[in-house]
Amino acid sequence: MAHKEVLKTDNRGLSLVELIIAISIGVIVSGAIAALITFALRTYRNESVNTSMQYELQSNINMMMDEIMCSSSLVVSQNGGEITELGKAYTKYAMFGTPNTNITIGGATVKGFKGVIFVPSKVTDGKFKIYMKKVEAKLPDTARTLRTVKDLADYEYGTFGDLSGDFTKYLLGENATQFVIVPDPNNTSFDTSDPDASKHSYKNPIEVRVVLSFEDNGWGTKKYTKHVDETAYMRNKVDETVYTTVTPKVTDGNVYVNGKAYVPKKKDD
Repeated sequence: MAHKEVLKTDNRGLSLVELIIAISIGVIVSGAIAALITFALRTYRNESVNTSMQYELQSNINMMMDEIMCSSSLVVSQNGGEITELGKAYTKYAMFGTPNTNITIGGATVKGFKGVIFVPSKVTDGKFKIYMKKVEAKLPDTARTLRTVKDLADYEYGTFGDLSGDFTKYLLGENATQFVIVPDPNNTSFDTSDPDASKHSYKNPIEVRVVLSFEDNGWGTKKYTKHVDETAYMRNKVDETVYTTVTPKVTDGNVYVNGKAYVPKKKDD
């Protein structure tokens, strides 16, 4: 008679030691996966910030340099202080463009100014925004008491009020820590020997230095800072504008730095 072999089953389950080992392995694997995910997120965040900062800096400097090189007029006003110190917005505003050109207002063609004005916002937590507003206005404009490009620049700057409003439509860059525009940084363009202290002359193509710095936070305490310091020359001829449409006839310079007018030397100078 054949004997059947009875298979025994072990229903005891995992021992405590086996359970602890299994849990430990799970914790190690989970920790490794979490560390890998954290590393990937940190790398992505840092690279995103770094790339965004580089793009923002490059787009800002390119825009400013293009406007400077294509302009034949500048009005720059500084806030004062040491212009090379990092972290502060020393340029109050800078306007570049073309005066005495044809523009269209209300369907009529008139003589006026066409260009842009750059204005930094108030500083918050050591950083600020940079705005760029297109300017196209009749000049001179007796109705608004605008006679010179400086009058127009002051007027346009005034439209920003106390700089605490929402000017998103003019936003050029944010996270800025330095915005400095310096005409004639090497003292080669302007001649200050003119006895008239209010009006100086320039003898060479006007050189303009632009210094920008941006800063943003990466992952954790990591910070990214981008800085550029470049120089451009105003390529177009800069001359004095003679306004024959006002009485008496007005002759004014198209270059103002901190309120002082600079006019070109005459041919016989």
